[in-house]
Amino acid sequence: MPTIPGATGGSSPFLRFVDVNEQYGRHVIARMLQRIPAVRLACDMGVGSGFDLETVRDRFPEARLVGLDFIDAGRDRLQQKGIELQVVDLTGKAAGTLALD
Repeated sequence: MPTIPGATGGSSPFLRFVDVNEQYGRHVIARMLQRIPAVRLACDMGVGSGFDLETVRDRFPEARLVGLDFIDAGRDRLQQKGIELQVVDLTGKAAGTLALD
């Protein structure tokens, strides 16, 4: 099983889907955010545990953080991090109404 430098775990069966040449991670997001003067709203599609939005919150604590995911697992944990979870039906039907204004 391949190991990705900087990845936690390193033995996930999902690593076969990861492009190790892709330049992505919290450090890339943090560097990108340094170039942005302000963020009012950040939305993460496939929020998972919210790590990427935590990076946004670190730089812009006043920003509204919205995470989209297909499952309701982790809602309480995300709310504790200040992240609103919106569950999205992957078949194309909205599970709820999301107002991003």
